[in-house]
Amino acid sequence: MVRLRILDQSGVVCFDFDRRNGAPSISRSKAVVHRGVTVGLVDIALSEGRVKEGERRILGSGIVLSLVVVLVLAIATGLIFRVVVIKPLNALGNLVRAYGAGRYQNGELDTPIKEFRPLIEVLVEMGAEIKTQMGKLSDAEKKYRSIVENAVEGIFQITEQGRFLGANPALARTLGYEFSAELVNRPLEALAGLSVVPSQWDDFIRAMRAGKTVSGFYIELRHKSGDTVHASIHARGVFGDDGVFLFAEGILEDISERTRAAEEYARLEEQLRHAQKLEAIGTLAGGIAHDFNNILTPIIGHAELALMQLAEGHPVREDMNDLLMAATRARDLVNQILVISRRGARVPLAPVFLGPLVLDICRLLRASFSVAIEIRTEISPNCAPVLGDVSQLHQVLLNLGTNACQSMEAQGGVLTVSLTQGADGIFAGRWVRICVRDTGTGMPPEVVRHIFEPYFTTKTAGKGSGLGLAVAHGIVTKLGGEILVKSEPGKGTSFEVLLPEAIGTVLPSRPETSTPHGRGQHILVVDDEPAVRAVAAGMLKSFGYRVTECPGASKALELFRDTPNAFDALLTDYHMPGLNGLDLADEILRLRPGLPVILGTGFSAPLAQATIAAHGLRALILKPYTMKGLSEAVYRALAPGESPAS
Repeated sequence: MVRLRILDQSGVVCFDFDRRNGAPSISRSKAVVHRGVTVGLVDIALSEGRVKEGERRILGSGIVLSLVVVLVLAIATGLIFRVVVIKPLNALGNLVRAYGAGRYQNGELDTPIKEFRPLIEVLVEMGAEIKTQMGKLSDAEKKYRSIVENAVEGIFQITEQGRFLGANPALARTLGYEFSAELVNRPLEALAGLSVVPSQWDDFIRAMRAGKTVSGFYIELRHKSGDTVHASIHARGVFGDDGVFLFAEGILEDISERTRAAEEYARLEEQLRHAQKLEAIGTLAGGIAHDFNNILTPIIGHAELALMQLAEGHPVREDMNDLLMAATRARDLVNQILVISRRGARVPLAPVFLGPLVLDICRLLRASFSVAIEIRTEISPNCAPVLGDVSQLHQVLLNLGTNACQSMEAQGGVLTVSLTQGADGIFAGRWVRICVRDTGTGMPPEVVRHIFEPYFTTKTAGKGSGLGLAVAHGIVTKLGGEILVKSEPGKGTSFEVLLPEAIGTVLPSRPETSTPHGRGQHILVVDDEPAVRAVAAGMLKSFGYRVTECPGASKALELFRDTPNAFDALLTDYHMPGLNGLDLADEILRLRPGLPVILGTGFSAPLAQATIAAHGLRALILKPYTMKGLSEAVYRALAPGESPAS
């Protein structure tokens, strides 16, 4: 304050204080009133600096106070907001985040803000509903996953490029994998051994891209092991919203067993057809053999008759011997055909020397195959005989030799057939050893393991039925022998046949005796083949018999009825038109019981002994007739000492 002046009611200065010294000041005057009466006047002047300084102090104090108040209010408001708003909002956020994470086990939230409560109630209800729906979805997912995981058939999703998007365990097992995860997200070409036939895959994808649903689509895949998997696919294509093909999904059914069963059924059908053809061929062979024997009978018979009339040293005698030898070989060949056509018949075994048989087979192979194949024989001269059947042993050697020659047809080579006594190693003992060795293409071990299986063959169609080695193995085994094979690709093949010696068997040695002759007995010869009938009559006449010829059974029966006691024996063919030989024998024996009847046949099915006895036959003779065979048959039938008919 720089000035204070007090005046009474009349304006007289009562007090005057003035320190302004010319400094600016702020003055104010105020009347003093007491009970409504002005009693004085107060005039106060303040320094302007002092006023401003006071103002600054007051303003500063106000600002500080305001800041303190604001800070206190902010802190109080923050605490209140945190307790009342932030905490419930955080709890609400945590609840939403838990729902987002799939956790719906949170209970209801307690909040002091009543406006939040409806929202929280809605969220809680929503969580409960979501929890219920998620439980149902989880159950459905487990159910369908169980169906997919435990399905018997393979289920898949696969892209056009062959990449598996999904696969179940059954599909993995079908393709040779332990886990389905080994297939997923890997292309076919990246999976060990797994592949698909390209043309079939192209057809499948083409159908999928066209929007078709395929059912029973056949496709071949490659198993992890390398084996073929035959599969049937039921699938559809899956497309995006823009119509672009995404992948194919469906079911893959492994039909390998069914396919193999169908193939086996087809193979068995083919075997049946083959067996039926063989049966028909056997029947046909029997008929052909019968006719061929009828042709050979006059050839052999006339050759033998001619030799009887030719003196020793005659220039034609050697030619006739060659003719007789050729005809005899033809007869033996026909006998082999007959053995083949006798299905299931037991073949009697006898001691057989293999040397001549080996030479015969080699001659046949030389005539049948290219001259580029050289055939060598190594035959030990002192080999013991084996107990067997000539026709069966012929078949064994022929099958082995034929296989060897066929393996060398393309490039030629050397076939060596050796016959030795004894064997080595575990087969040491009294064996006869035949070795058929070629320089052909050879065979790998996996082929060697199967070569004796029926119908197994590596030959092209028309080159073999796959029965040759199986039949050879069966024959050798039945004879108590062994058949061994050694082969290597590019180094040829060697078959060893080991057969036991015919120990303690009496060898067929017949002393040279003169052909038995008759004493004028009268023989009725019946045959519908004139040449056979004529040669049989000529042979019998040369043996001292009288002969009457008949061209057929009806004529013979008619003749016999007229003169039943004119004949001492009947020689009749089995197969004739009208009555056959057995029927003729029955009729004649009815007219004259006990008459010796000799039945001749060239057919493939020889009669059983019971049949021969039932029809009263004395002897059975096979065509083609030989002089010795025919004379002995008639001689045995008549029995020594029987008197000729008058």
